[in-house]
Order: sequence, then C-alpha cells, then structure tokens
Amino acid sequence: MPVAYLTAYYALLMRGGMRSGQRVLVHSGTGAVGLAAIRIARFRGCEVRRPVRTLQSSAAAKTCSPSAAWRARLLPSARAGRRSTRW
Repeated sequence: MPVAYLTAYYALLMRGGMRSGQRVLVHSGTGAVGLAAIRIARFRGCEVRRPVRTLQSSAAAKTCSPSAAWRARLLPSARAGRRSTRW
C-alpha cells in the first residue's frame, strides 16, 4: 500500500474519526495524499469538497472527481484575503 494512502487513512480515520455521512474538506486535492484522502472519504460514504483557486485547476479537478471540485469564493469584506468555506 502506498505511503500516501496510509497517511490519508491515519489522518481521516485514526486521528479525525471520520464516519459515513460526514463532510470532508480536502485542501491540495491534486497531490498524492489529497487524492488518496478523496478516494478514502468517498469510499466511506462522505461528502467530499476540494477548493481550487483557478479555472484551470477547477477543470483539472473536475476530470478526476466531478463532484469534489469546488471553486473557493473570495469574501468581498475587509477579510478579503481569506476564502469562504461555506458549502
């Protein structure tokens, strides 16, 4: 088993206590650990979201897992440097 899957499994299930039906937000979902986390979470019946910054990243993310790609919106307020994580 690749180390990326062991890392994602340990983070989601052992440390995070992930259960079926929960929501999982995966940052850096295009890397090895991120992709492994998405696959493990979807296998366990969780709703997966993965923020992307650019339209190119969004298109690439949708080819891997269409339901997981989520375009992060920028807040128009004074906290414009932070992304909105509303679902």
